[in-house]
Amino acid sequence: MNCLSQELQNSSIDYVAASDLIQATRNTLIKLRSETSWSDTVKEADRLSVEMGSTVRQDRPSRKLYGNSKLDAFFVTSFLGKKTSTTECPRQSVKIEMFFSTIDRMLAEFDRRFSDNIDVLRCTSVFNPSCDETFLQYELISTITQHYKYNKAWINTDSLQSQLDTAKSLLSSQSSRPKDIFAFRDILSSSPNAFS
Repeated sequence: MNCLSQELQNSSIDYVAASDLIQATRNTLIKLRSETSWSDTVKEADRLSVEMGSTVRQDRPSRKLYGNSKLDAFFVTSFLGKKTSTTECPRQSVKIEMFFSTIDRMLAEFDRRFSDNIDVLRCTSVFNPSCDETFLQYELISTITQHYKYNKAWINTDSLQSQLDTAKSLLSSQSSRPKDIFAFRDILSSSPNAFS
């Protein structure tokens, strides 16, 4: 999580690499939400406890709760004044109510923040002149325009393909290829009416 957080806060972020890192982090969280990962976590916690001189409590089932015998003829779903747990073992309770629950919430937040935007992040290489295979590809730019479909007032999709072809021709006539998006923008802004 920390490496993803650091990358997303980087001022010179590579969005394509960041989108891959987002997917890798999400996959790591999914692997953490497994019985194997839980067992490894418990073993490590036990090892640290022993190393620090603390005793390790073994799981044992909680005592069974018995209701008032005067209520035997009635349907009773809970007992007043008694602590109830969703499972019989304290470690199982921690696993379900804390460990898995926390990972589930993190995965839900990942989906909320990144699921709709991951394709757009991957398409940003279309504006990077150093990415020869994707630079100014119509299909990738179309993905971005579809993402902004409700804001079509400033996107002229009818002339987009011809503008891209013209921009590529203009760049090929330059003495050197632009190094970044800002140099590319400066070249296009020299003909403001052609590229709107």
